[in-house]
Amino acid sequence: MLEADSPTIREFLDAWHENGRRSFEKEYTSLNYDSPSYAKHARQRRKYIALDEGTGGVFLVDRETQEVYTIKAYGVPKLRCGSVSYVAARFRTETERQRAYYENPPTATRNPIPAGR
Repeated sequence: MLEADSPTIREFLDAWHENGRRSFEKEYTSLNYDSPSYAKHARQRRKYIALDEGTGGVFLVDRETQEVYTIKAYGVPKLRCGSVSYVAARFRTETERQRAYYENPPTATRNPIPAGR
């Protein structure tokens, strides 16, 4: 059975945290994204592991099946997202995609308006 301090959960939290870094630092230039206020953490429950951001809940992980769910209300699962490893891999892939985009943004192309319009 999965535990809140397992390496799988730690990898998920790290991938999730890194995925939010670029947009946070772009929006809030004077705040530190790595401060405890914005940290992601896992709380062990009987059936689920609650994955929280700051003081609010975001995901639940079923301890037996290792499936990740969004939440309807704190402690109440809503939508299934996939397995812990799958969702963590998606976070990592999206983080790399964002990094590549911002390091090499597409060049703007001009579409001239045709004469006579």
